[in-house]
Amino acid sequence: MATEAQTAFFSYSRDDSEFALRLAEDLKAAGASVWMDQLDLVGGQRWAEAVQEALEKCPRVLAILSPSAITSPNVMDEVTFALDERKTVIPVLYRDCKVPYRLRSLHHIDFRTDYARGLKALLRALAVEQRGAGGGVVSATLDGYDQMRLAERARLEEEREQAEQARLEQERKQREEAARLVAEAEREQREQAEAARFAAQAEAERKHQEEGARIAALAEAEGKQREEAARLAAQVETERKQREQAEAARLRALADEERKQREEAALLATTAEAFRKEAERVRLEAERKEAAERLRLDKDRKVEEREREHAGRPQQGREQGEIPKVQLDKTLPRYPGWWKGGITICALLFAASLLYWTASRPLSMQQATGSQKGQAANSEFQLRTEQTAATDKTAEDQNRASAPPNVTKEQQVPAAGFNPQPLTPQSGWAVGERGTILHTEDGGGTWKPQKSGTNGYLNSVAFFTPRSGWAVGYNGIRHTEDGGDSWQKQGSIGNGVPLSMTFVTPQSGWVVGTDYFGYGTILHTEDGGRSWQKQSIPTTDTNADMTSVTFVTPQSGWAVGQFGTILHTEDGGSGWQKQSGSRTGTYLNSVSFATPKSGWAVGRDGVILHTDDGGRNWEKQSSGTSSELRSVAIAAPR
Repeated sequence: MATEAQTAFFSYSRDDSEFALRLAEDLKAAGASVWMDQLDLVGGQRWAEAVQEALEKCPRVLAILSPSAITSPNVMDEVTFALDERKTVIPVLYRDCKVPYRLRSLHHIDFRTDYARGLKALLRALAVEQRGAGGGVVSATLDGYDQMRLAERARLEEEREQAEQARLEQERKQREEAARLVAEAEREQREQAEAARFAAQAEAERKHQEEGARIAALAEAEGKQREEAARLAAQVETERKQREQAEAARLRALADEERKQREEAALLATTAEAFRKEAERVRLEAERKEAAERLRLDKDRKVEEREREHAGRPQQGREQGEIPKVQLDKTLPRYPGWWKGGITICALLFAASLLYWTASRPLSMQQATGSQKGQAANSEFQLRTEQTAATDKTAEDQNRASAPPNVTKEQQVPAAGFNPQPLTPQSGWAVGERGTILHTEDGGGTWKPQKSGTNGYLNSVAFFTPRSGWAVGYNGIRHTEDGGDSWQKQGSIGNGVPLSMTFVTPQSGWVVGTDYFGYGTILHTEDGGRSWQKQSIPTTDTNADMTSVTFVTPQSGWAVGQFGTILHTEDGGSGWQKQSGSRTGTYLNSVSFATPKSGWAVGRDGVILHTDDGGRNWEKQSSGTSSELRSVAIAAPR
């Protein structure tokens, strides 16, 4: 039952025009009702409107499938429209290609290997409801098809050659011209859109370059300022070291002179003591001889008295006990008593004077030296001494708090795993770029390098005993158990950038910094650095770099960082809470607490913050400078 409403619409790619035109002519010759732009458009029709009208009216669509057809937007749009409108779509497979997903469930007519067989199958599909002009059903049998197609085709060719050749040629040119104009219009639109896109992209790139140049200029200016500040700092440091070296040399000279004077005084004292002992020995020897001589004379006198009594000869003119003058002179001691006493007194006076002079002169020298040291000492050594005092005070308070009741300080013993040797004011470490670790054992008079085992940047160092310490930087954490003679890599703290570290026991410590994604992070260890666990911080502060951490007890600590962030914990870091009393957005670089209540934080623009209530409220203090403050250290009260 062929009517115009049952016409099949040809959807094809321009690359397949030859095949589509042949197939349409053969179908028309066989009596099928099909609509094809190349055959059915007449002069004067608008090409796009005619195609759209035919597609909307035709209940069937013949989709010619080939590699160029499935990439043609027009063919895919026509097929999609037909499927959405629930039209009958007959896929005609002309060349090998990837059949679109929505057409895979439809049976296709294959023209790839046998054109005649495919044409017969397509006529069979179209002849189901098509009727001829006389009302009878058109027979598309396979037996008489070839003869009928050839006869009808010969007739149509003759008619087309005679009557419509000129019209078809004109229509073809019109279609080509219309297609060309449409293509040119589309091409111009695309070019204009592309030009506008390029112009917008160029403008954005220009602004980006200008912003990059401005940022680079600011960075360069900041770099120059930092270089100048570093140069001035290096110059000040060099001058300070020169003053310290000159003062140390002068003090060494005074010490050498004092030592020589003491040696001379000791020699004089030794000589005086030997002289005094010799005088004493001579005096005692003289007294001993004098006593022996008196005993002998007394014995001789008694013997003479007994002899006179026995002889009965009275001793007249002589008093009993009188000794002849000549004999008495011979028995007198060798040294008179006044001489021996004078010698002894002189020796004692000389020794006393020498000892008094020796004792008084070093005392005056020490006083002069102490006065000069007090004038020459600078704030850096004072801070180092105060920091050492704070460390000693904290360790003493912790030991006192952990001691049982009624136990004296002398009875306290260190806990298991704790090295009882305390840190001293003479021993210290410093770290920096290229894995640098420096160590001093004379209070900073001389510094010696230690092998860290890494070339990475080291940001922080912490020692809990003179033997056990940690250093942290871009390449992880390094640990020593021999005072820095050897450093080994320890544990894993991820791929972030650690900036500060502190330990409150040989096992418990914290590290703060920035993780791999640029978020602030706090890590904690309970096994001396062998393993580290990330601690939770408020989500509103995860974007802030954490720059410094300090603990006054194993439970109470603070961490500061970017945007004026101040975090506090009272449970060893299990929960960190933000302290909002600072009322500043300045980048904070360092924090230090002298007691659990009193602390300070410093940062950029000369900012100094102070709290007296454990961080609930922070007050700004005047620093007198707008320079960036990098570190703060507060001495603990004794």
